[in-house]
Amino acid sequence: MALSKERTGEIALAMLFTRLEQEGFTLKPREVRRDLSNLARKLSINVDELTDFFDFIIKEMVKRTMTELHVENK
Repeated sequence: MALSKERTGEIALAMLFTRLEQEGFTLKPREVRRDLSNLARKLSINVDELTDFFDFIIKEMVKRTMTELHVENK
């Protein structure tokens, strides 16, 4: 069964969120900048696009965490 690009993206995001939740990550600006630059070069993509993607990921993880905390506190 062939996956659509949309479904492939959904699966990739779910895997990424799971990995980041398990392993954690740093929010130290210098380290993030260096890591994003290195990863962008490795993936042959624009560092600004990767930075926007990282911004989305961080905001989504904070949203999920806060939602879970609010549910647990009820």
